[in-house]
Formats: sequence, structure tokens, C-alpha cells
Amino acid sequence: LGNGVTIGPFCGLQKAILVGDGAVIEGGAGALKPLPPGGHSILATTPLACDAPPAPLPPHAALPPCPHHVWSQTRSEISADIDRYLGELSRYDGRRPGRMARLSAFLMNPVLATALHRVAHWQHARGNRRTARFLAGMNRALNRLTITPDSCIGGGFFMPHLGGTMFCGTAGRRLTLYANGLCAPAFAAIGPAGGRAHAPLLGDDVTIGGHAAVI
Repeated sequence: LGNGVTIGPFCGLQKAILVGDGAVIEGGAGALKPLPPGGHSILATTPLACDAPPAPLPPHAALPPCPHHVWSQTRSEISADIDRYLGELSRYDGRRPGRMARLSAFLMNPVLATALHRVAHWQHARGNRRTARFLAGMNRALNRLTITPDSCIGGGFFMPHLGGTMFCGTAGRRLTLYANGLCAPAFAAIGPAGGRAHAPLLGDDVTIGGHAAVI
């Protein structure tokens, strides 16, 4: 591979081929023959007729109040996340979890990751934005999970798998989020210029499947 080569997701490059500088292999495509510098490989499909892209929606006029500046509320949400995790496990083994099971569940990566977001969001709600960003960065580094600190999520949050998932928005209770799922504002307006006002607002018992997006 040369310099500045871009390889999209679900690609395949095979055999002793030469890919020139600046070549791009789009998602789902591949290369079995050499690509010249600046070459562009795409997955051959029949073009689909579609409507023009919709106009951007205005920001939410109002969002549900966030109670997570109080530690007792944040701790209650973490407890609800543990209950949800154990409830999902009991669907398969049929056992009623005991006290030690709660500690064991808390030490599992999915629950630790959601708890780390809870603490980051608590710090964000209290105005400690730098600490909140640091904790969110830890989730990205340790779990390949991006949840913006301002994201407000109700109790019972369940993530069976973590990698490649991104969430920015507001959600009710019992959100289920699978790996490589996306919930975010349009145009990647995350941060001071965007945030929750431009992001999806989800109700209770919403599930976002793997490789699915809500934008």
C-alpha cells in the first residue's frame, strides 16, 4: 500500500498487488488487481432513484429535564443498569441472581462501560466539563465506545457488545444499543456547536440494532 490509502469497512484486498498513493477502496468493495495512484474502487451496484435529501430539522425546542446532577440519581441509574443486565442473563440460564451476582455483573465490561458514561454525564451535569470529557475519552480508549458526556440516558441501559458504537442524544429507560450502532445529530454536529438539541430524542424501550443508525 502507498501513502494516503483509504480502505473502507468490509473490504478485501488480496494477492501481491500494488495500491498507489491516495487510492480509495470504498466500503464493501475490494481489489484483486493493482490500483494506480488516486484510483477509486467501488462496489458495483445499480443506481437507485430516490427523493432529494430532506431539509435539516430544527433543534428540539425543549428536552426532558435531566436529573443526573444529583449523585443519588446517577447511582440509581447504575443500579437499574445492573438489574437489566442480570435480567437479560436470567432469560438464558433461568437462575435468580443473588447479591454476589450483582457485584459480578458490575465488573463485566458492558456494565462498567455504561457506569463510566454515567459518571462522565454526572460530571457534565455538574459543570465539570473537562473531567467529563476525560472520562468519555477513557471509554473510547478502553472499550471503543463513544458516548458524549452530555448524552442523557434513562436507567436500564443495556449494551451486549461495545465496539464501534456511537451515541449522542437523549433516551428514555431500557435503551438497548448493539455494537456498531449509531445515534447522532446530522452533519456530525457533536460538541459545543451541536449536542443534544440537534440529536435524536428516543422514548422508552428503544432498540438500535447492529450497523443501524438513527440520525
